[in-house]
Amino acid sequence: MNTRRFALVLTAAACWAAMSGRASALIITSPVRPGDVFGASATGTSLLQFRPGSVVSNVATTRLGGVTTDAAGNLWFSQGDGSTQPFQIETIPFAQTTSTVKISGATLNAPAGALSVRDIIFDSSGSLYAMFEVAAGNNPVLKYAPDGSGGFLTGTTVGNFGENFTDYGAGRLTFSADQLFLVSGNWTTKKLHAMRVIDGMIASANPGANTAGGSQIIAAAPGFILYSSDFGVQGTTFDPMTGAIGTASQQLLAPTVFVDGMTYSLAAGRLYFSDRGSGGEIRFATNAQLAAAAIGPPIGVSSLGQFVQNGAASILRDLAVIAPPLYPAAPQQGDLWVVDTNLRSVHQIRGSQKISTFTVNGDDTIAGVASDAGANLYIAGTGTGVYRIARGQQQVEWLLKPDEVAGSGLTVRDVAAAADGTLYVTYLGGNGQVDKFTPGPAGYTRTLLGQTGITNGDRGNLHSWLTANGKYLITSGRSDNRIVAMDTATGAITTWTASGYNLVGEVAIDPLNSDYVLFGTDAGSTYRLYGLSFDPATGAFGASVTPLDTDTDDWVDGMAFDPLTGDLYMSLRSNTLVKATYAQYLAARSGIPFDIDLLPRPFLGAEVNIARDMVVTNRVPEPSALALLALGSAGLGLCAWRRRRAGPPR
Repeated sequence: MNTRRFALVLTAAACWAAMSGRASALIITSPVRPGDVFGASATGTSLLQFRPGSVVSNVATTRLGGVTTDAAGNLWFSQGDGSTQPFQIETIPFAQTTSTVKISGATLNAPAGALSVRDIIFDSSGSLYAMFEVAAGNNPVLKYAPDGSGGFLTGTTVGNFGENFTDYGAGRLTFSADQLFLVSGNWTTKKLHAMRVIDGMIASANPGANTAGGSQIIAAAPGFILYSSDFGVQGTTFDPMTGAIGTASQQLLAPTVFVDGMTYSLAAGRLYFSDRGSGGEIRFATNAQLAAAAIGPPIGVSSLGQFVQNGAASILRDLAVIAPPLYPAAPQQGDLWVVDTNLRSVHQIRGSQKISTFTVNGDDTIAGVASDAGANLYIAGTGTGVYRIARGQQQVEWLLKPDEVAGSGLTVRDVAAAADGTLYVTYLGGNGQVDKFTPGPAGYTRTLLGQTGITNGDRGNLHSWLTANGKYLITSGRSDNRIVAMDTATGAITTWTASGYNLVGEVAIDPLNSDYVLFGTDAGSTYRLYGLSFDPATGAFGASVTPLDTDTDDWVDGMAFDPLTGDLYMSLRSNTLVKATYAQYLAARSGIPFDIDLLPRPFLGAEVNIARDMVVTNRVPEPSALALLALGSAGLGLCAWRRRRAGPPR
């Protein structure tokens, strides 16, 4: 194609794009992650993305309206002024950075004279509601039902708030607990409004304090509206049957600061709000604090959690918090979970099939996996916090939010779950810091347990296992070249240091007695699997090591035992997963090593190459299975006794 013709094609394409009413995609700096807080700036000129202590993205927009999320963890927002930028509703999918337009043009069905799409919100059925700013006394709400193909039907009018919403904080939507009413506030008239969604009926009242626009109704308190004001967060009564709003208010939170946008995250169990204190900040109140404020004196701003302090967080008109989406597939007993080489994805393998992949799409965001006696799965990372997914379920329980595991210079490397619910989180940074999270009625209490002394940043380092008695946490470090056992009560450590070779990745411990530690090594071009005795009562390591395989050219990274069968899974740097039986492992311990090249290969694929962490979902064993494991362990002792009786070979 010649240059002139190419230029004409580009010009025609540009004209078509302009006439089609679609603007270019909005791109944020970092993928959408669990715990991210998104905000709409004071006059709708910026979409902001916040993480604990920092502003991650600040992207220019045209009359940005509302921000919200859906059950899949996607971010949604509305923008446009109807002239320089068409009105449209866009989404940025979970773990992605680029928006796509989902509702625009005829489907949006924007009312004549519209100035902005002021806010949007989803109901539990997946229908989306949008409030348009049109003119004084004309602010309609439209409903967009799903079309069954990933899109939406043309918007239909629900009702009209019928008031001057010129203040940019006005018109922010929240649902009543039963989703029969949409509630909104207005700074200009100092009123709260409730619109019944079945017929558009409006109930309004001045609640007795200035309303800054933001409002929330929490399912645990369906008869109460929380709203933002120039004196913190206030509350007034609400009748979920009639929509009647109280005319007197109660001071609840942060009475000394001007609060603007706010949102409640059910998954996080927190009310987040933007306030104008300290030059601009986002703070949050936990469920326990909200309950205390409802029956006691107001809680001061300094007693609330501070998510970020930054001028960009001041006068945010609307907020949205990204919650964990449903897990792609439910964990089952015996599933193998593999964390990839860059600590950004978890792969679920069942038998010879990959069942699911979960990713946050960023290096060092997903670090470790664990299981407990109930066959529940735990996932930990700087980008996720700590998840628990119950066996047979897809719903994620957010045990620890990212800000709760955050710390200066700390990157999450793994989690281990004790029988009593205590969590142990290991970190790169802080001299190999380990924190202990003790469960309680109001959540987890975080304490520094100790330091492993492992400082090297290799992504295979600092993955941990708890001994069966819960007394020791065992971890390892490449280049640091040590295996460390930390007392879970005192934080004291015992250390074994390798000599003559380098540790190469994750260690594994005997699934029945926790009395043996396995580790891969490399010495130049020679790779071996070794074992070392360990006393789970005292934390003492043995003095000598035993080679467990005869092969010297297979680099072993991640390892995990099946808690029921005792099978040992190993990740090799040849896109290969191999499996040794418990009997083969016991024989190797007794001096009869196996050949890795001859072991079964249940899975082949890049998903298992350079695996950084692995775990097999625990199982509730049948008594017969326990007996077989115990018999195998006893057989190991008998074999060792016979070797001692026989004496050295002649």
